[in-house]
Amino acid sequence: MWRPVKTGRFAPLESLAVKIFEIVALSASGHSLSRSSLPAVDLRAAELIDDLDSIVRSGADRLLLSDCRGPTDLQKCDVLLSVTEARAGRPDGTISIVASAADSAAGLLKLQGLGAKSRRLAGLTWNRTGFCADLGCAPDSAVAEQARIQVVIAARAAGVEAYDSVAGEPSQEQVQQIAGFGFSGYAIGIGDK
Repeated sequence: MWRPVKTGRFAPLESLAVKIFEIVALSASGHSLSRSSLPAVDLRAAELIDDLDSIVRSGADRLLLSDCRGPTDLQKCDVLLSVTEARAGRPDGTISIVASAADSAAGLLKLQGLGAKSRRLAGLTWNRTGFCADLGCAPDSAVAEQARIQVVIAARAAGVEAYDSVAGEPSQEQVQQIAGFGFSGYAIGIGDK
């Protein structure tokens, strides 16, 4: 149920009933610059409206749109955020979106053109596990690496940040590889709720 936001009083992200991802920003040489937590939403979830309401009330300034299957999903999330922000008394566009856009073959094929579909788009990432499950390929396969490269290219073409997908805290060698591929950082799923 929707409740108005009380200025200056936001629930901590950890108290939300949504999955929280951690984004680690990297320098070009692979040094960690910052860490931030992002709540995630799934447009196909039954509790989508409640999740968006909770995220807006939390004071979050970014969210992760999981399993973004193309421009239509990004636009739908943008519109729903605008409505939710308005109901909560927050200015339109307060929350930006990091789209996990290559979680499936369908998402990967629609990466092009995402940047022009929402001014909220701040970054692209992908879900290696979800992508490989959808295709039936191994996480270290050439197909998975091709998807990884396409995420970087699509993000750069859209003028937004690119975040790699990692299952846990990567080694320093993996971090160097992530930076070497042109990623701005990486996303770690840090809790299922």
